[in-house]
Amino acid sequence: MAATALTLAAAGAASAKPYTPPPGTPDLAKMTLQRSDLAPGPKPWSDSYEPPPAGTNLRAIYDRRFRSETTKGGVKLTDIETDINYAGTTTSAEAFFKREAQLTATARVRTDLLFDLWTGPADNNPTPPPQLTLKDANFGKLHSIGIGQQSQFESVSVRTKPTTIVADQLVWRIDDMVVIMVVAARPDLADAVSIALARTMTAHITAVLGATG
Repeated sequence: MAATALTLAAAGAASAKPYTPPPGTPDLAKMTLQRSDLAPGPKPWSDSYEPPPAGTNLRAIYDRRFRSETTKGGVKLTDIETDINYAGTTTSAEAFFKREAQLTATARVRTDLLFDLWTGPADNNPTPPPQLTLKDANFGKLHSIGIGQQSQFESVSVRTKPTTIVADQLVWRIDDMVVIMVVAARPDLADAVSIALARTMTAHITAVLGATG
């Protein structure tokens, strides 16, 4: 997800070499969803800085992904993927947000997301259906959720045997930060759950930015 809009498969794999963010980068690890924001559980499935892809003008990305989690409210989730994208300037962040918001609705990104919702550790997701296509998915209407200066929300449900997976895709901008998050569950997921997690992350971002000036 780090480089392309909400594409989990691209972000789930760690970089071959650890990436060190450039000097002056805020602590992105403190901005994203924390272990303490969820019910007690294991360490994140992935948790690291990622190198920005060429052509994005990003300075650093922090990827954190949780698998088979439960919210403090007791909602069971199969996946929570978060990326904090540090652009360095508001102009660059606005451009990156626009790019990601547009990519979200493309067939390529939707296909990548659809298949990624069925991948991962063997004890977490079923074997991908052999003929899974966009026709098996229902993508909701794109709309703002009123978080940050810009935001976009979309829900997708994948109905096929043996189960149904529902995922919310969220992108929002706070100053020079663009956040990308996917929250998935089976067999249903209330929008309010994902939005609450987004608001929690926004509070972390605001606190870190406020402390660093």
